[in-house]
Amino acid sequence: MKKSCMAIALALSLGLSSLAPVVTVNAEEGSNEVGVATATSAERTGSSAVQESNKLYITEENFPDAGLRKGILDSWDMEGEGWVNPDNVISLFMDEMDISSLEGIELFPNLTLLECKRNNLTSVDVSKNKNLKSLNLEDNQLTTLDVSNNPKLELLGFNSNKISSIDVSKNAKLLWLQCADNQLTEIDVSENKALQDLGVSGNNISEVDVTNNPDLLSLYCGDNSIKELDISKNPQLNILDCTGCGLDKLDISKNPDLQYIWAGDNNISSIDVTKHTGMEILEVDRNNISKIDISNCPEIWDFSCYDNNITELDVSKNTHLAYFLCQNNDLGELDISNCPEMETLMCDDTNIKSLDVSMCPGLLTLSCSKNKLTKLDLKNNTQLVQLDCSDNYLKDEDFSYLDEDNMDIFNISPQKDAETLEQVDGKWYYTKYGDKDLTVTKLFKYNGEWYYVKNGVVDFSATTLVKNGGTWYYVKNGKIDFKARTLCKYGNTYYFVQNGKMDTKSVTLCKYGSSWYYIKNGKIDKTRTLCKYNNTYYFVQNGKMDTKSVTICKYGSSWYYIKNGKIDKSRTLCKYNGKWYYVNNGKVDFKYTGNVTYNGSVYYVKNGIMQKKVK
Repeated sequence: MKKSCMAIALALSLGLSSLAPVVTVNAEEGSNEVGVATATSAERTGSSAVQESNKLYITEENFPDAGLRKGILDSWDMEGEGWVNPDNVISLFMDEMDISSLEGIELFPNLTLLECKRNNLTSVDVSKNKNLKSLNLEDNQLTTLDVSNNPKLELLGFNSNKISSIDVSKNAKLLWLQCADNQLTEIDVSENKALQDLGVSGNNISEVDVTNNPDLLSLYCGDNSIKELDISKNPQLNILDCTGCGLDKLDISKNPDLQYIWAGDNNISSIDVTKHTGMEILEVDRNNISKIDISNCPEIWDFSCYDNNITELDVSKNTHLAYFLCQNNDLGELDISNCPEMETLMCDDTNIKSLDVSMCPGLLTLSCSKNKLTKLDLKNNTQLVQLDCSDNYLKDEDFSYLDEDNMDIFNISPQKDAETLEQVDGKWYYTKYGDKDLTVTKLFKYNGEWYYVKNGVVDFSATTLVKNGGTWYYVKNGKIDFKARTLCKYGNTYYFVQNGKMDTKSVTLCKYGSSWYYIKNGKIDKTRTLCKYNNTYYFVQNGKMDTKSVTICKYGSSWYYIKNGKIDKSRTLCKYNGKWYYVNNGKVDFKYTGNVTYNGSVYYVKNGIMQKKVK
């Protein structure tokens, strides 16, 4: 919209002021269709100054198209009499009047301006209108156009038609040529040395030669297949649009007056605007630019450089900057504190970690998603109507002070966790604010589970103990196993773990492999004792349950009889350390004195200890 408005304004300044002169016409004898008359002035009415014989009736016979007839009558038959003086008709504005034919237009020999935009024309014959200076047939269905008989033509526009070729070699006075969005494959303006404005965007042109157009002020050639563009012979060039041409380079060193450049969607790797102090608009988005300096462009208010490879941008000297689009560059930081007139800022996916917009009170649109922001203060930006700060690290930010109900866009979620795990090539990396941190070794919670990160990568091969805070956690295959009840070797020691962490308080048994181990103070204990487990006392020695020994074991103040690893309540004798003890009801009875039968023999027992065999 900005570009088209500028083109129109420039065209008006160049040509329209000269297209409505006051003329004196001396009509000669004519046919039945056009009578003889003398007009003293180019009045737009059929007044008494026009004699009866110099009337051109606006009939279907003369003008078959109803829309054309209406356009002529509306413009020149102010009295509603159905006729006009043909010599007085110097201009016709007939936009959007459903006109399909301009047949009869040749009856106006003095026509200098014809505008018939947005109609249904498929062909036009202006060969008899030799005084035409301005012709605009934009947005019709034309496939051909012949202006070779219009040597006075200064302004020619036929944007948005289906024309495949145009010959303007006979139009040496041409100042303004607009033929965008057609089917042109070439354009030759070598004979149009006075040309000031050329628009050929949206065609199939592979070359635009403007080396013979030294007065060129504006050039619109975008959306073609132009690989090279030489504008070195156009020192007055003020406007350039070469968007989407596939250019590999753009040399504007000979164009110091350039103020407006649209050069997006090309393959340009650099552009030097350090000498263009009057630059106001610079759009170089979707290129391969890695560095650009706009510090010598103090008047710039529209700067677009998104989708490039830029790593640094200094806009501190661009105090009038209002529209700034720099998204999808690896900037790392962005300072707009010296841009108080900023209205639109789009800096998504630029790898920035902070953003201060407090000095931009008139900010209307802010899009800063997919960055590494941890805070964002918008209290000074009360005029915001569009906000997108999603995909940052702003979970703790409260934007309730903004008037969400009166905003067109209010996108503040989702927000990312400051720390997370990312899978890359089969490995799980620990990242903080989007960056890998290979120095980190710790336990990290992700999606409800705790993972063991070692040197920045989850170690899925690890089965070990990891200290977190004051607690040692059991890690199996890279993550805490909260269900395991087992032993874990750490260093040269086996530790008891249950419920995901080391248990140093329980005195218990723990099965590990095919054995049951006696646990005390969190480790295997080799004490010879009894251990209660699931309401049963088991005999342990040398660190694990002993189910083979038949013996006695002191536990507390009593000695218990052990068989099959548990307390056995049989009445018998049990040998321990070279002596035989009398056991009854599970333990040694040191109060008993008497005979005891053991394996068919009778033994005498005194105070629980066997003394001799009786028989």
